Amino acid sequence: MRWLSALLVDGKCGSACDSFAAAMKDHRAAKLLGRKTKGHMLSASAFMTSWRGYVVLVPVGLELSPLANVIEGVGVPPDVELAMCDAKTSESQAAGDQCLRAALDLIKQELKQK
Repeated sequence: MRWLSALLVDGKCGSACDSFAAAMKDHRAAKLLGRKTKGHMLSASAFMTSWRGYVVLVPVGLELSPLANVIEGVGVPPDVELAMCDAKTSESQAAGDQCLRAALDLIKQELKQK
């Protein structure tokens, strides 16, 4: 695998992060490392209600990646899966450090191959 940039993602990556990860992957601007992104990209409009302080959010669009891949509810899969970057187990600082170390080790291996 050859790349110029790498982007570390996991299941906590949602909204604009989902969009950025999809764009980087689709345009081959970076290799995605880690775990699948969250897939939360609600495109909604707010409508006022007659109840004071309440609004209704209504979905008005479907967000797609630059190559027309659906992101909402699906997420963006990484190019290289790193099991230790699971968002469910990476709540602690130590788990996050382990995920980052694994990604950096992978990048160092790639640089040595060049």
